[in-house]
Amino acid sequence: MSDEDESGFTFVDKRRVPQDQPDSPTSTTSNSEPAQETAQQPDDADLGASPEGAAGPADHLGAMPRLNVRDRLLMCIDILNQGAWISLGLISDPATGQVEADLPQAKAAIDSVAFLASRVEQDLDDETRRELQNLVRDLQLNFVEQSRR
Repeated sequence: MSDEDESGFTFVDKRRVPQDQPDSPTSTTSNSEPAQETAQQPDDADLGASPEGAAGPADHLGAMPRLNVRDRLLMCIDILNQGAWISLGLISDPATGQVEADLPQAKAAIDSVAFLASRVEQDLDDETRRELQNLVRDLQLNFVEQSRR
């Protein structure tokens, strides 16, 4: 690298600097010192609740949108829907690549999808409500078909 490539470059490691304090001079590197990044595994303190004043794990990731209960229920429905199709033996399990039917597991997933759908459908527009009802109906019909085999 030429000296021109390195000019004007500074490295600021903000992972450990609380947000309410300005960048400290010790956290930057000068042009005469090479910038070093070290890969570190997060310790337990990084993954859990952060102490007061310390930057939490989400602070350096950017602002995450806050999800309401309806959105979380729809996410659960989506997860259980995929699990139901896998348990019906109609699609392969992404973890194993295998197609195996487990009808008791499929029934539990389908019943859970139907319950969650009934809890969330009053908060949905007509089109989304119909899609959700069709999803439940398709799962139930496929369960009956797979039970007959």
